[in-house]
Amino acid sequence: MIRSRDLPTCIQTTNHDDVMFNFCMEATDKVNKASAVVFLTFDALEQDVMDALSSMLIPPV
Repeated sequence: MIRSRDLPTCIQTTNHDDVMFNFCMEATDKVNKASAVVFLTFDALEQDVMDALSSMLIPPV
């Protein structure tokens, strides 16, 4: 589960009209429609995170 303190400060808002908040919400909604998701990471350092994301996301990671 993602906690609000784990998110960038630019989207830690209670204002639903905030530009960055709405951008992130739209991007999140579009993930399920994507044919693939690209994460820029190093598997050896974040393999547990990538495994968790792979099990949660519909497009391949």
